[in-house]
Amino acid sequence: MAKSRTAIGIVPAIVASAVLWFAVGDSVCAQTDPIPRGAPRSLAHDLRRVMTVDDRVQRLSVDLHLTANQQREVRVILERRQAQVMEARFAQSVTAVDRLRRMQDADRESVERIKALLSSEQLQLYTPKRPAADH
Repeated sequence: MAKSRTAIGIVPAIVASAVLWFAVGDSVCAQTDPIPRGAPRSLAHDLRRVMTVDDRVQRLSVDLHLTANQQREVRVILERRQAQVMEARFAQSVTAVDRLRRMQDADRESVERIKALLSSEQLQLYTPKRPAADH
């Protein structure tokens, strides 16, 4: 008989827990959701996305105080780098090591070409995000 009383006492507790969960579950989940539905994107979310050529030109322009001519030339350099990296990345006829080497060469070349455009003051401010690895 003690077992049936315990079982009878557990059932209402389970039912009460379920009712409570359905009543407040959505509001609790909404508080823990990192990006609620309809909310504007947070800065952290934007930082996770891949930077476009335009983003990089804008960032370099602000950081290095690029002239309009320098901005145009940097855009050309970064577009060329992007094309070289994509070509290397999807090259089927080369080994993974060669693909990586080609991508590193594209990075190294773009850094050197950008450095050639900069004044001595701008060079002091320029720190490439991905330093080119030596062979």
